[in-house]
Amino acid sequence: KGVLSVDEVIAEMTDLWNTRTQALGKQEQRNLYRAVLGLQPIYEQLNCTAGRENVLGRCEPCPKGMFKAIAGVEACARCPRGSYANSTESASCHRCPADTSTD
Repeated sequence: KGVLSVDEVIAEMTDLWNTRTQALGKQEQRNLYRAVLGLQPIYEQLNCTAGRENVLGRCEPCPKGMFKAIAGVEACARCPRGSYANSTESASCHRCPADTSTD
């Protein structure tokens, strides 16, 4: 093709950009544009199930020691003193056995 003019390069890059971004969903398009502008991505509030929370736009399991009792946009919470969650994705905490503590 030879050497392209600046206008031809801009036209080709615009076509390539449009082709690539059309395959993305609205949120991905918005975050791609924000990245080009040097801005942080926006993660929609996800309605995650019990035992899971929104982490960078994905529903991830609550870590050990934390729980989330109901579905919603809330984050996982630390188990209260005297209780524990010994597995990930906990929807509740267990009471510590007698004469034991989480301290």
